[in-house]
Amino acid sequence: MINRRHFIATPLISFAASKLAACHYDIPPNQIDIAGSYLHETMQRGHYLRDLQTQSLTKNRIIRTGCIIAGAGVAGLSAARQLNQRGRDDFIVLELANTVGGNARGAVINGIAHPLGAHYLPAPNDSMPALQSLLEELNIRQRISGRWVYDEAFLCHSPQERLFFQGQWQHGLLPLQGVSKATLLQYQRFSKLIAVWKKTQQFNIPNKYNIHTIQNTHPKNIALFNLHTLTFAQYLNENGLNDVHLLWYLDYCCRDDYGGDLNTVSAWAGIHYFAARHGFNLPYQASNDEASPVLTWPQGNAFLTQALSKPLLNERLKTDRIVVRIEVLRNRVEVDVLNVLSQQLERYEAPQAIIALPAFIASRVIVNPLKNLVDRAKAIQYSAWSVANIGCNMPLRTDIRTAGTAPDMAWDNVIYTDRSFSNTSLGYVNASHQKVSMPTSTVLTHYSTYGTSLTAKKTLLALSWQQARDKVLQELSQVHGDIYQHTKIVNITRYGHAMATPVPRTKANIHLLMQPAMPRLQFAHSDWAGYSIFEEAFEQGFKAANFMV
Repeated sequence: MINRRHFIATPLISFAASKLAACHYDIPPNQIDIAGSYLHETMQRGHYLRDLQTQSLTKNRIIRTGCIIAGAGVAGLSAARQLNQRGRDDFIVLELANTVGGNARGAVINGIAHPLGAHYLPAPNDSMPALQSLLEELNIRQRISGRWVYDEAFLCHSPQERLFFQGQWQHGLLPLQGVSKATLLQYQRFSKLIAVWKKTQQFNIPNKYNIHTIQNTHPKNIALFNLHTLTFAQYLNENGLNDVHLLWYLDYCCRDDYGGDLNTVSAWAGIHYFAARHGFNLPYQASNDEASPVLTWPQGNAFLTQALSKPLLNERLKTDRIVVRIEVLRNRVEVDVLNVLSQQLERYEAPQAIIALPAFIASRVIVNPLKNLVDRAKAIQYSAWSVANIGCNMPLRTDIRTAGTAPDMAWDNVIYTDRSFSNTSLGYVNASHQKVSMPTSTVLTHYSTYGTSLTAKKTLLALSWQQARDKVLQELSQVHGDIYQHTKIVNITRYGHAMATPVPRTKANIHLLMQPAMPRLQFAHSDWAGYSIFEEAFEQGFKAANFMV
């Protein structure tokens, strides 16, 4: 994003580097022999839950505790941390997968850690004291001489982002080189619109908007509510913003953060992307990113979820457990769980439970769920994602003829594709970016979003690993001619329901954004925030735990 930490670099390439770039090492795609597989297929376990006949399974034992947390994604782990902070150790966390973290997991290829999903965290501001406290616990930030300072090891280094556009790499992701004056004017007009919305202070992280407030008759609230009823594409069209390069960038931002394009995401969400944080910085403006730095780790946000899970002893964290039934009784909550390893049912009982599950799963496993929960689950559109981790035995080159103003591989690298072309790619991040010394090998993490339609999900599910691998490598071979030579392994993780995409709502159904209220249950998941990011999920878990008696 153009609004991340600003940097200026002079495109200097040494003679030796240019000689290397002039060489050509391509290997025809039909001759590649690259290992790999699909990883962590939690989709299969989800489908198993869908098709499961629990009556035929053997019931094992009853485990009693003070609180049950169903789900060990960011929200569930945050809830566990907060219970610990309150001095409680009488809880159990149940997780479907064999590792914690949900969309914020990580893995290792040839000793190099890399993300399997979410890969960065903007430094939280003072509206997120709980998250700030976590960063202090982990020594990611500390107060020095009266001001907060972040550990440089975790701050995203420059160059942060580059875009392959007009046959060359450029700094930042907003298309710049060779664009017309008309394009620059539209960039300026959009920037002014965002500045106006930002001044309203109605866009926050964590999301604090009140449904009842925005439905009242105050003009400011009517304008805010109307953003929920439009797609972002409709809003841009109404404001005369139709430049192809601006629309490409905004479409990319929506797909990157929400998993949906301009015609899917609500106008509220599209504006929130910019108005809640940095604004929309023009190329010649100073960036606010120094004040709001980006934190990142080789394994992405798995660094945080792994840290959150460390205090949970084996007695309190139960992985490989599929929650199949949750029932609220007069004096307790019963949770039936399939132990994947033993293929037996286990029953957990507690006076209360935190449901840190996606809404569509919660509505399926809760006995007699509230209508609000069922309706919300039906209304959510989940986007499908694919994350490919490409293990290379050496850093890939940037050809001198395509170097442009950004010859060095950045942390985040994106290839511009005309919006008329159906493209799922969101580019790739470099796991070795934070290393001070020159890496001898690396892992590139490539992201693709397939959208929210059932057809998109079926397309992702139908792709063989070889097809998915070749699709990614073919794209990257446009800019890295040596990728076939140096790629040794490609592991791919698929998410059928990666995130809830914020779509337009009407006055009749905007209430579905509100959490259900059931006795003995608290709900904690980014589904209830309307925005699938670490900060929102963490806040949901924190709040849910504080409601536990």
